[in-house]
Order: sequence, then C-alpha cells, then structure tokens
Amino acid sequence: MRRYAAHTVGAFFATLLACNLALVVALEHAPPRWHDPEYGKRLGLLQARQREYPGRPFVVALGSSRVAIGLHPASLPVESDGPLLFNMALVGSGPVMELLVFRRLLADGVRPDAVLIEYWPAFLHEAGTYHEAARFDAHRRRPFDARTLRDEFPDPAARRIDWPIAQALPLRTHRLNAWNQLLPGGLPRAQRIDGLWSRIDPWGRLADRDSVTDAGRPTLREVHAGYYRPLFAAYEVSEVADRALRRLLRECADAGVPAALLLMPDAPAFAEWVPAEARSRAADHERRLRAETGVPVMDARGWIDAAQLPDRIHLLTPGAAEFTRRLQGELGVAFPQFATPGATR
Repeated sequence: MRRYAAHTVGAFFATLLACNLALVVALEHAPPRWHDPEYGKRLGLLQARQREYPGRPFVVALGSSRVAIGLHPASLPVESDGPLLFNMALVGSGPVMELLVFRRLLADGVRPDAVLIEYWPAFLHEAGTYHEAARFDAHRRRPFDARTLRDEFPDPAARRIDWPIAQALPLRTHRLNAWNQLLPGGLPRAQRIDGLWSRIDPWGRLADRDSVTDAGRPTLREVHAGYYRPLFAAYEVSEVADRALRRLLRECADAGVPAALLLMPDAPAFAEWVPAEARSRAADHERRLRAETGVPVMDARGWIDAAQLPDRIHLLTPGAAEFTRRLQGELGVAFPQFATPGATR
C-alpha cells in the first residue's frame, strides 16, 4: 500500500513537471495572446486592419488607459488616402510599457509609419507604490520581454515580480490568464481581468462610458483624487521613466519610425490635484526633453470640454470621438509627411 501511494505521488509530480516543461516550450513559440491577451488582441486587430487597407500608412498610439479609452479611431471615416490611426495603448502603461509594446511590435513584424507616445507626467513618477513595475503582471511577460524588464526594472525589490519562478512554473503563472480567456464567467468577480480586452473594438479602443450621471461624477473624482493627490504631493520625474522614454524615442529614430509625444485632454480642475511645484517639475522635464531630442509634441490638454471628462482625466465616448477627429486633422503638424491634401480621414 505504501509503495502504491509513493508511486501515485511520484507519478503525480512527474506529470506536473512534464506539463510545466511542455508548457515552457510551447509558450516560447505561442501567439502573443497566450501571454498577454490585451496586447495580443490589439496586435491581431492591427494586422487585420493592415491587410484590410494595404498600402495605407498607419499611425499607432501607445499609452495608458487615458489613450486606450480616449483615442477612438473607429469614429473616423476611412475613405481618403491619409494615415489611419490605431490604438495600441495598454492600461497602466508608463514609459517602460510603451517601450515594451514598441519593441514587441517590431519583433512581431509590425512597423508603424509613425508613433504617438503618450506623455503623462503622473506616470513619470516611480516612487514607492507608484513604480511602473507594480502595474505589470507576471502573467503578461513573454520570453522576448526579458531584456526590457531586466534593463528597465533592474531592482528586484522594485519589480515585485519573481521572473525565474514565473518562467519556470507557467502553470502557476498563467492559470488566471488562461481561465480569463477560456471561461471568464466561471471565475469570481475579483479574479476577472478579461475587461482589459473583452471590450476592445476593431481599431483598438477600449470601449468605456458613453455618459455619466451628475450623481456619479463626484464618486469618480474621489477615486482618482485618492490616487493622484498623494502621487503629486512628493512628485519627481524618476530616472527609470526618463531613461525608458528617451530610449523609446531613440529606438523609434533608429527604426525609421517618426515619433511624437501626445498630451491627452484633461479637465482644468485636474490642476487642483497637482501642486505648483509638481507642475513646474513636469513642465521643466517636458521642455528639456523637447530641446534635447527635438521630438514634436501634440498638446491636447485643452481640446475637449471638461463635461466629457467626468473623472477629470478619462474621456467619455462622445468626447473621445471629438478628440480623435481633431487629432487626426492635426497629424500633419507633428508628422509633415502626412500634411498633404487628402491626408485627413
């Protein structure tokens, strides 16, 4: 009986090890969506749009939830010969994740004709719990990402992710990811993460609110104030974020992909959460970055009425459509190659 029990236990662990090893090998060659459904779905959609519109230039936008929700290319007509916008923003992205997405795109065979990079001063701050590594989950890691994460998150304590374990035990690392793709309805609400990709439209936008009641606006503002007020109270532009952003701009230039920084719309009242000293530091960093790199900046902060920004930083659907129409019409300012008759959609 003991021998049978030992044999059973041994067989179980041998099978578990074999499954892990098989999955390690499989994930090395798996489609991107196996690792990162949010990125993988957008990649597949971008490739589909490129096949649908062969020969058309594509301007790809990178950034955080503000871009993921706020850039609405599907609201634009596609009849002209001008550039097409596509939304490749990932929720939570700062400069490191923007760099990661750009490198992934090139590795996955996608070379944009131009790139819009969100410049969001809040995500240039990396102190304490606001470190970008805290917003990047191990289950989204691809083998290709190892160099980026090692170079940009060099401090293991800051990374808060045990990469060797994540890679060696994929059954443990990817189980939540897999369940959210295969059977999200069978998971408790607290474990559902499929909202990051289930509402992505054919042009990459994460569909969000069409409207918010007057009663609901204070709650939204309170939630975001609780996050951003402490962030800006001790605001500094971190070396990690600055390095990653400059590296991204340099790699865009090396790849022959024109880049511009995009400052997304926000409500004037957002300034109430940002002390004057923090605003000064952010503005100084932007000036130095522009002077030292020559990168053009599309400043859309005042483009949209505050009523379309119920939480002061995220656009409602009508506001997203309005913003995207204006952005598309002004692409020629940042990218002169598109400043030709018929360049608007």
